[in-house]
Amino acid sequence: MPSGLAGWQALLDKYGTMTLAHALEPAIGYAENGFVVTPVIANDWAGQVSTLRRDPAATATFLRNNEAPKPGDWFMNPDLARTMREIAKDGPATFYGGALGQRIVDRVKELGGFLTLDKDHERVIYWN
Repeated sequence: MPSGLAGWQALLDKYGTMTLAHALEPAIGYAENGFVVTPVIANDWAGQVSTLRRDPAATATFLRNNEAPKPGDWFMNPDLARTMREIAKDGPATFYGGALGQRIVDRVKELGGFLTLDKDHERVIYWN
């Protein structure tokens, strides 16, 4: 169940000293400006190349010249940065029942998955 975002918001609401938007700023920066791929991450990534190659969008996002990034390569993910900026601006509701959530559900269905929005609760995305 993709409930991490709701959990982060709940923790920030109860114990936090900053907004979710402020907490997301460093992650947005790394996604937008990039980071150096470590040996551990490169190794994990290399193990997923055949899976990533099955989807053109995943290939475009995560592979360079149809291969996983190597240790020391610079990796940026501007789409992830845009997604996190949308969440920072509109809050978790855009993910749970909002426009972002609907785009994710639509893409998962295109790929043969079974993710749906729970319209009765408007904030929950669940697996069928």
